[in-house]
Amino acid sequence: MAKLLNMLLGWEEVYMSTKVDHYSKAKMTLLNNGIRTRTETNGTSTSAFQGNFASSYSGHTMYYLFVKRKDYDKAKRLLSG
Repeated sequence: MAKLLNMLLGWEEVYMSTKVDHYSKAKMTLLNNGIRTRTETNGTSTSAFQGNFASSYSGHTMYYLFVKRKDYDKAKRLLSG
């Protein structure tokens, strides 16, 4: 799902990384605090309960985390500290 479509459906990008361990830590922080996530990796998307992260771009996978608009401020606070 394209980023624009995510935004139209009420999802906001809250985090991005090329490091899978950083992405995983951020995602788990959000999930452990009751925030649903959507992941997009170089043009693919998965829900919080799927794990298809095989896409790559120039040898690197970019992980984008999206949260619902209503959870955006809470998610930013959780990820910043």
